[in-house]
Amino acid sequence: MRNYAVMACALFAFTATNAAAENWLMAPGASFILYDRDSAYVEAKTQLLYVNTCFAGPEKQCSGAKDDMMLERLDCAHSTMALYFRETKKLPGGWQAAKPLDPDTEGGATMTALCSTAASLPTR
Repeated sequence: MRNYAVMACALFAFTATNAAAENWLMAPGASFILYDRDSAYVEAKTQLLYVNTCFAGPEKQCSGAKDDMMLERLDCAHSTMALYFRETKKLPGGWQAAKPLDPDTEGGATMTALCSTAASLPTR
């Protein structure tokens, strides 16, 4: 029985140390959008910026639930964005068509601000 307890502890430690890190921050210029700084990266081939986002509730936290998160794909050079909703009920298997960023709206201002951080993000 003791060996099982040791194995369970080792498995828990392995899982905890290898889980994807999340660093949810309030998006610049937004009052209800959080973004995961640790998930953000620039794709080397296309120079598109990818970042996980979610809507924050009154507690200013992202639940991390699959249906609460969206993957944003930003073309900072052309000021456009496309969304992939992780909840398959909304957009099964696809991206929403790219639309122009409007810096005069909260979402557009947020995405424009995130584009300004692209130079400091990792490239994949």
